[in-house]
Amino acid sequence: MAINSKPTQIKGIVDKECPILSKLLIDKLVLDSLYYQSMSVRISIILMEVEINEKNVSTK
Repeated sequence: MAINSKPTQIKGIVDKECPILSKLLIDKLVLDSLYYQSMSVRISIILMEVEINEKNVSTK
């Protein structure tokens, strides 16, 4: 899982000021990343289902 360098820079600045906020920032980055990965997997599954359905329709 790749994390953009900008949030890491922000994390470094926030770490010094407020460690709790830093932890929340990283947690949000991880959650956002997992959300977009899960959406990507869902889209892939839907596309595979559509392809299977098209093959079934064309063979009938």
